[in-house]
Amino acid sequence: SKDGKLVIYHDQTINKQICTGLKPPPAPKVAKKTAPKKSKTKPKGNMESPEPVPSASPTPVAEPEVALNSLTLSELKKLDCGSLKNPRFAEQEPVPGTRIPTLDEFFDWISKSKNPAAKTVRFNIEMKKGDLLKNHDKIKISFSKIIYKFMFKKLLKI
Repeated sequence: SKDGKLVIYHDQTINKQICTGLKPPPAPKVAKKTAPKKSKTKPKGNMESPEPVPSASPTPVAEPEVALNSLTLSELKKLDCGSLKNPRFAEQEPVPGTRIPTLDEFFDWISKSKNPAAKTVRFNIEMKKGDLLKNHDKIKISFSKIIYKFMFKKLLKI
């Protein structure tokens, strides 16, 4: 997240097809069109009025994707990623109120489980950074520190 919290989410951007609660981006500022000033003098010669130019309709602009790391944990926690039916997986049942968990919350949930099999669960955690960290050494160092601190804290609990 923007404030350095580790969350569990499949993609690097919020999937608007299944998550609700994102604030819309601010509307782009549009310059007001002003009518041309009328001349007080009459034109000389035989001038015909030009034909009116049809106004061009604005081209629709696709909403920009919202990167996971552009939102704070507080903002991510306000998203509901379970109420909408996923169009790519018709057999999935919606689970309203599903929030994006932190990695810490996930491990706590497993450790508190009453299911005996939870004690034998093994984890394979994939960290996706992709193009996000490409050519950004400062972010790479920050990301590595966050991972290191998290894992060190978890290992102390074992």
